[in-house]
Amino acid sequence: MSDSVSPQPVPSYFLQEAAELLQQMDDELRTLSQDFCIQKVHTLMRIAHTLKGAAASVGLDTIKKTTHSLEDVFRALCTPDAVLTPPVEGLIFDIYACLQLLLSAECADADIDESSILDRMAHIVTQLQQHLGDHFGRDVRLPTSAELGFDMTQSVFEMGVAQQLATLENALKDPEPESLAELLRSQADIFFGLGESLNLSGFGAIAQTTLEALDHNPDQVVQIAQVAFEDYCAGQASILQGDRSRGGEPSLKLRQLSRHGSRKARAQRTDRSMAHPSVTKPGRLNRLWKLLTSPIPGT
Repeated sequence: MSDSVSPQPVPSYFLQEAAELLQQMDDELRTLSQDFCIQKVHTLMRIAHTLKGAAASVGLDTIKKTTHSLEDVFRALCTPDAVLTPPVEGLIFDIYACLQLLLSAECADADIDESSILDRMAHIVTQLQQHLGDHFGRDVRLPTSAELGFDMTQSVFEMGVAQQLATLENALKDPEPESLAELLRSQADIFFGLGESLNLSGFGAIAQTTLEALDHNPDQVVQIAQVAFEDYCAGQASILQGDRSRGGEPSLKLRQLSRHGSRKARAQRTDRSMAHPSVTKPGRLNRLWKLLTSPIPGT
């Protein structure tokens, strides 16, 4: 495998999602210079942010670092007076080329010299710092929903969350407990951070309760997935109908699954955590999803 810190094969759901995100990024980059605007840059930033989080959730550190650099570039270009110069555009495509190499290696299960990629990235980042100055890698002002011309919360739940739920729904059609558990944990981490970032405490509570249920009852993964899916869908529906304060609640069924577990299941919690060292703990997701907070004050 191309990433030495990932002890297990990369889940197929990550490869599928990464391919879709890479295609979206490619489509946007093709017209970046011709149609340079704050909306396009924010879209690219959101794609990079999503891919970074997905890579982190499966332990692909080099891909996470590469997408983080792209995220920093797009974040810097979100300033009102930002100008896309030919050198900066070229450096963006250089990072994108590194990302393509890394993801291609993962898809082909091929070896790749990650140290050389990281060295190349360090050189690119140094040049970007020279061109973008203090804006690069700093917390700069991001556009509001009004400036972007759309409701970010609505957009996130119509697209990103809907895609995640479709993946979970497909996994439930022919469930394989181990891979299903990995998918649930990855999505719960993301959804918890999303709830924190968008002040949707109910939606975040569904994610947190799902993680607790998996810890307490690891032998009931399929049932947990089915109940969590129903709760997530109910929360999503509420948000799409205008709810901006809760985003649903964990159902009684899910709460019960999170509270009761056999002694054997409780003893397995430590082993499970050791088996999945790449899973991001919920409390750390606030920083991961920080970019979703700033653009949407008051939503």
